[in-house]
Order: sequence, then structure tokens, then C-alpha cells
Amino acid sequence: MVNEITYFDTYGRADFIKLIAEIGEIPYTLRKLNFYNEWPLVKPSSRYGFVPFVKINEHWTLDQAIAIARYFAQEGNAQLYPRDRFRATLSEEYIAAMEDVYDEFSRIEFATAEEFKEEERVKFKNGILKRVATALNLELEKHDGYLIPLLLNEKEIHEKKNLELDDEQQLHSQQQQQRLTWADVYLFELGNLLRYFMKVNIEEFIPQFTKLREHVWSNEKALAYLKSERNLRGEL
Repeated sequence: MVNEITYFDTYGRADFIKLIAEIGEIPYTLRKLNFYNEWPLVKPSSRYGFVPFVKINEHWTLDQAIAIARYFAQEGNAQLYPRDRFRATLSEEYIAAMEDVYDEFSRIEFATAEEFKEEERVKFKNGILKRVATALNLELEKHDGYLIPLLLNEKEIHEKKNLELDDEQQLHSQQQQQRLTWADVYLFELGNLLRYFMKVNIEEFIPQFTKLREHVWSNEKALAYLKSERNLRGEL
């Protein structure tokens, strides 16, 4: 069965999940709901009263955006979820920090009275966004525009693998192709989300975002999706 993602008929929370699915070649359809007419009818049947949720099969529906993203990253063909515990845990840390940013963004944009929004946006930019963005930018700087270090470094290759030169070169080539993780994809879409709704110049907070974006664009499946009508943001 093809995974059925349920979300609103607009760009938003589900889009980093869709991008993970596209990169990992996970088949899905998008069930688009009108917020005013259709969502009130569907909401009572949802587990927690939120979207997105995804119908995996006739017996299993998975709720909560991060759980869905993690499942798709683990199940997909692109190895977006790191296989070793250390790097997987790093990715979980960065995702949790970005969730703090998203939660505050969501509160301001969708649960704050209009007359208070501008003041709250200033506090957001000078507070949680600045703190998290500064920390993540340092990681991007250390790892050439990626959040997570390579699967193996030179020392690990020689100590643990004892590979011949040709094998080392082949391994490095494979590593470069597999460096993109679900944390990178989330940061890419979180930056785009803040730019789309809050008009945030994300490069002002994360100067390395430009390099991260280039890495995402260099993935053929990601670029094909971003150029397609499936990308509801409508731009790269």
C-alpha cells in the first residue's frame, strides 16, 4: 500500500516529511484538507487532533511529524537516518533543538493575536532562533555544510578497516553520496518555512545555510521534487 499523508492543502509542516520521502524513494500520496471545511470533519478521528498523520497500511496509522519523518528516514533507500548510534543520537539532538524553534514559530504564527505578533517575532529572532541557529551553524562549518560528520574518518578507516587505496577511495565516494541526513533535510525546510511565513533572512542567522542548500539541491531526487508541482512552496 502507498503511504497516505494527510495534511492541509498548503505548504507547511508536512513538507519536510514529503522531501524525506522523495529522497528515500518512499511512495506516498498527499490527502489535502481544506482547513475550514474538511479539517473539522477529520479532526475527531485523528489520534491527537493534529496533522500531519500518515496511513501506512490498513492496520497502522502513524501520527506526529517527527515520528513520521524518522520512520521514512529509516525506511527509505537514501540512508537519511544514520546507522551508527553516535551519529544517530547527534541527529536526534539537532532535530530536538529545531523542534524547539518550530514550536515557538508555530505558537507565534498560528496562536498569537495579530496585534502582538510583531513583538513576539522580534523576541523569537533574538532568542530561541538565534541560540539554536548559532549552534547549528557551527556544526555546518565543521562538517562542510552538513550537520553530521562522515561515517568514517581517516583514522577509523585505517584502524578498523585496513582498506587498500582503491577501497578507501570507493568508500569516500559512497560516504559523500550518503552524507545527507534527515537532520539536514529538516534544517533546510525549517529555514524555508521561516522565510515563507516570517520573512526571515535565514542566511543572516545561519551563514552556512547556503552550503547546506547546495547539498540538498545536489541530490537529484530532492531537486526533481523541489522543481515539481508537488512542492507547494513553489520555489527551490
